Amino acid sequence: MIDLLRERKEVIVFCKCFSAAVSGINGRLVTVEADIRNGLPCFQMVGCIAGEVKEAKDRVKIALENSGFILPPKHITVNMSPAEIRKEGTSFDLPVAAALLAAFGYIPDNNLDKCIILGELSLDGRVNKVGSLLPLIYVAKEKGLKIICPKDNLTDLGWSDNVPICGIADVEELAEILCDKDFEDHFSPLSDVIPHLKNDRDPFPFHGIYGNSGAKRALMIAAAGGHNVLMTGKAEREKKKLTEAFLKLLPPLTQNEMIQILKMNSVMGEGVKVIVERKAVVLDPSRNIDPKVIFGAHQGVLFCENANSSKAANVSLIREGLNRSGLRIGESTKVLPCSFFLFTSATLCPCGNYPDKEKCECTLKQISKHLASMDEFYKEVSDLSVMVYDPDFRALKEQDSNYCDNYGKILAARKRQALRFGKLQRLNADMTDTESEKYCDLSEKGRMFLTSLLPENYGISDYFKMLRVSRTVADLEESDTVCPEHLEEAFYLVGERRTV
Repeated sequence: MIDLLRERKEVIVFCKCFSAAVSGINGRLVTVEADIRNGLPCFQMVGCIAGEVKEAKDRVKIALENSGFILPPKHITVNMSPAEIRKEGTSFDLPVAAALLAAFGYIPDNNLDKCIILGELSLDGRVNKVGSLLPLIYVAKEKGLKIICPKDNLTDLGWSDNVPICGIADVEELAEILCDKDFEDHFSPLSDVIPHLKNDRDPFPFHGIYGNSGAKRALMIAAAGGHNVLMTGKAEREKKKLTEAFLKLLPPLTQNEMIQILKMNSVMGEGVKVIVERKAVVLDPSRNIDPKVIFGAHQGVLFCENANSSKAANVSLIREGLNRSGLRIGESTKVLPCSFFLFTSATLCPCGNYPDKEKCECTLKQISKHLASMDEFYKEVSDLSVMVYDPDFRALKEQDSNYCDNYGKILAARKRQALRFGKLQRLNADMTDTESEKYCDLSEKGRMFLTSLLPENYGISDYFKMLRVSRTVADLEESDTVCPEHLEEAFYLVGERRTV
């Protein structure tokens, strides 16, 4: 068959096929168009392409010729659309080769609109493995297309979501498949095996964490409403244990969140055969951190210890990560989403014992200087503030609270928010100031209580933080109205933050 393929038929002036590009953690369909004309022989590629994509013209031409497909000297133009998407990587070699083979008449073009073609070419015509393939599977699923990719990539795809895939080894095999009348028979879905989802739900998430009842309650509120937490005190061991326990309070990953993590792993080159779970990433902002570290906390917790000595560059990076638009990797055009809870650890004085005046011996000047060392950003984004302490032996006598019912309350509170915000898929922490006043719906008694509760110097930002937290407390209690007791608890948690 290969000998027959190399007998060119009629040269088609224009031909196109489909490929795909990664944008963030999602894929976008790309149309690869090849135009053949008489004139000064040249090979040019256009369409907002990176340097490695421009080099494809040399790899493709040599690979085709070494595979026995001779390209006559013509004026060749290859365009990749849409032009607003930057095309990066080497996975466009194979679709360019397919478009040229069809344009020069080596293969028919009737099957090119049925599939997405991906792959890098060696100079001898072999097809090499490419990265970030998982996001592109969902493009094929959305568009109802099949996928032709390198055979070596099939071993990395433990979850194809039943998209028909065909793995090939070289250019000759690609030509044979596209020429075959039984084209559909070459595709088969990989086994639809969902990666292991770690969901070891512990009915006692705070088991072994004694005392700190206020911190435990604050974490329940944070899990229900999506609030960031500022932990003070010098009990670093207890803070990390509480952070790990917090993950067990969060609802299980949804299918969409799990797919996001899998896509993220694929884009970051970590593969997809991983345990999918919420993670707590601990970093020291006083040291240089990398964006990839922050991406590891996606759908989990980013725990910033030692926030009293943060580097400005790291603070800027974390701030960008919390931004809805996502975080950019270095100078790359890739912008990946970041969705995480921010837990900040700080001390209020050099010895770490303030405001316990019995243990703290620091002067007011030392305390002021120490507080000034923590960036204001952490105070701005933190909704809840709690003091975490090292319990003494008397705390061992405390009975661990059964948090089964409380976990159910968290799920119920999440459902109330889902009904409240509908398709926006937001939590109370994401409410604007206008929405905070609208959805808090204070009773007359609550307004009077609020007026008597707030001091004159209470900041406007703190006021709206308190409303958002009180709305979450009310959701936990299944109350449509924010009552005085909800406001009082919220005032305590936000008020603690104002003392920092």
